[in-house]
Amino acid sequence: MTVMPPRESWTDERLDDMKGRMDERFDDVDRRFDQVDRRFEQVDQRFDRVDGEIKELRSELKGEISGLRDELKGEIAGVRGDLTGTRSELKNEITEFRGELKGEITEFRSELKGEIAELRGDMKEMQRIMIGGFVALLAAMIGANAF
Repeated sequence: MTVMPPRESWTDERLDDMKGRMDERFDDVDRRFDQVDRRFEQVDQRFDRVDGEIKELRSELKGEISGLRDELKGEIAGVRGDLTGTRSELKNEITEFRGELKGEITEFRSELKGEIAELRGDMKEMQRIMIGGFVALLAAMIGANAF
């Protein structure tokens, strides 16, 4: 059989002592919670400050982006204007080149027609000379009784 230690009895003095230690401990816990509460208040203030900074940054970014958009719109409009002007210049130059080319082709055709007409005339003369030569040769052969 096991022997159990005798049970101590709780006296009023002991209970008061225990109550005092518990009160001290709870006071410690309350002080710690107060510290934690102060820290949370500091964290909340920091979050509020960070939130304000983020809102400020967003506002600044919106302004910057809006400014960039306006600048880009202006630049794009300028480029479009330049392209339109360049396109118009190219169109005029192409039209002018076409006119010059047509004129040169027409002139070349005229020259070519003149050359062809001259060649035809030369060929007709050559034919007449050849026919005249054959006729003379034929007459000479007939006159010589070559047949």
